[in-house]
Amino acid sequence: MSIRIPGIPGTQNLSPETRRVIEPIKQAIEIMLQTRGNQASDLIDGDRLKRKTVAQEALGDNSVRDRNIPDGEIKAKHISVISLESLSAVLGTITSGRIQNAGNTNYIDFNATGNAIAMKFGGGLEIEADGDARFGGILTANGVVTNANLGTAVVSNTKLASLAVATGNVQANAITANAEVSASGTLTLTVAYQDIVTVTITTTGGEVAIFAVTGSVVFQPAAGLGVNRLRLNRGSTNLASGPVTASKALASGQALYGSAAMTMVDAPVAGTHTYKLQGSTDYEGLTSHAYAARMVVIELKR
Repeated sequence: MSIRIPGIPGTQNLSPETRRVIEPIKQAIEIMLQTRGNQASDLIDGDRLKRKTVAQEALGDNSVRDRNIPDGEIKAKHISVISLESLSAVLGTITSGRIQNAGNTNYIDFNATGNAIAMKFGGGLEIEADGDARFGGILTANGVVTNANLGTAVVSNTKLASLAVATGNVQANAITANAEVSASGTLTLTVAYQDIVTVTITTTGGEVAIFAVTGSVVFQPAAGLGVNRLRLNRGSTNLASGPVTASKALASGQALYGSAAMTMVDAPVAGTHTYKLQGSTDYEGLTSHAYAARMVVIELKR
């Protein structure tokens, strides 16, 4: 085989061994000759390279610059790395189904719907796709949490720390206190106690304040003594008692009027209780009345 390299005389006839040595040199010289006089650049462009002929090992550090790469030529399939660090990018729209950490304890699920968890951070915060959220710790608001920010019945005793809500932060009439009121007309009294007025209330375990008042009258057709008495009961349990009209001798045709108020705080267990204002008179045959009685029962709350 005869190889002739322009500009290098005496290369017409070479042995096979010599040709194997000379051939790479020949190819390099031909490339140099082809690019000589190129007005655009003296570099080797992509048209002069066969596909997949430039390996990573053939490139020096920082030898490939961004100006040497046409726009859009590097595709995702050309990138294979273990990690990318210290990136800064304007990403625009990112389409993703889920972003999570390795242990799946923190994640954002873009496909979540309804009451499925769309965002979770450890055990402290879960936000559902429908907007409901659960907090495992203490919620601190930089602004003001108003009634409009809270769902119905979502703040229970277990959600509030001790003394977390000051009285000044509670809206007037925001806390419902169980209260019952009852009134009566005129009741003729006998020696045996009977109900003048009763109130039934269902409590949640708080103390109960009772306010009771009644008027009393004893008509004495003849001289004698007349005493009307009151007592306050919870069911059959007596809470308080006392006279409402003092002893006094009455002339024929006279009447003795009086009034009494009974006030106390009871401490029943949670449940339904009936409070009774009861009255009696000491003597049979006397015309005695309780009238205009009224009782208010309120369960006390903070």
